[in-house]
Amino acid sequence: MVQNTCGRRLVWLGHRRCKQNSAWKPSKPAIPGSNPGGRIFTKFERKFAMHRVKAVLFDMGGTLVYVESSPEIFCRILKVHRIEYSINEVSEAWEKAKEQLSVEKMADFGTRFWVEFNLLFLENLGIKENALSLAEAIDKEWWEHANFSLYPEALFVLEKLKERGLKVGIVTNSLKADVEKVLAKLGLVGFFDVEVSVDDAGKAKPAKEIFTYAVKKLGLNPKDALFIGDDLRIDYEGAEKAGLRALVIDREDKLTCNVRKIRNLRDLLSIV
Repeated sequence: MVQNTCGRRLVWLGHRRCKQNSAWKPSKPAIPGSNPGGRIFTKFERKFAMHRVKAVLFDMGGTLVYVESSPEIFCRILKVHRIEYSINEVSEAWEKAKEQLSVEKMADFGTRFWVEFNLLFLENLGIKENALSLAEAIDKEWWEHANFSLYPEALFVLEKLKERGLKVGIVTNSLKADVEKVLAKLGLVGFFDVEVSVDDAGKAKPAKEIFTYAVKKLGLNPKDALFIGDDLRIDYEGAEKAGLRALVIDREDKLTCNVRKIRNLRDLLSIV
């Protein structure tokens, strides 16, 4: 995973570098309608691959929601507790903690996952005194200090999909409590037809169980659903292996490997 991530709780980046034009950088919010492109389906591909899609499911962070980098948020919270480290020191500690505790273990730890992660992060920084209480405070205060917003085109696209009679939902490597906080701040409580977090399904992406859990909740078969995410392994390949159709969103056009991709959520409206 790269240092610049889109918020530790909404997305856990590990983009497979199938050949990129340069080092990966976090996506910036796109201007609605700008840069339409990427690998867009031909008419034949749309008819073949998207025939009878009944639901469109989304990853959250990096796909629907833009969140600043986790190291920045960690620095801000530590400063509130009168602890100051450079962004480089925090980033290194964070990167090491990700290697020590993968998000795919979230189901095993449940609601304690982020506290355990924070303990590893603090240990990597050399903080031992009152580490447990600080780790719990970081977990509790995270969303008070995180800046996030919907990508500019996201709500328009979601509403258009619903107008067309499609079900919309989210499948995220996050805990339910975090999803609820984010949706509440975005004014989207009750908007989605299905919301699936790791503690709902008992598995994290790319495990097929979390994808099939979502489509079963909708009363559909995997082939009836299209999944969109920004991570090749976790989102795109995970969804495909679970039997869903899949697209990867690549706002900066970094990926040059042969995958079905879009560069803006608005591109979905010409596909489904």
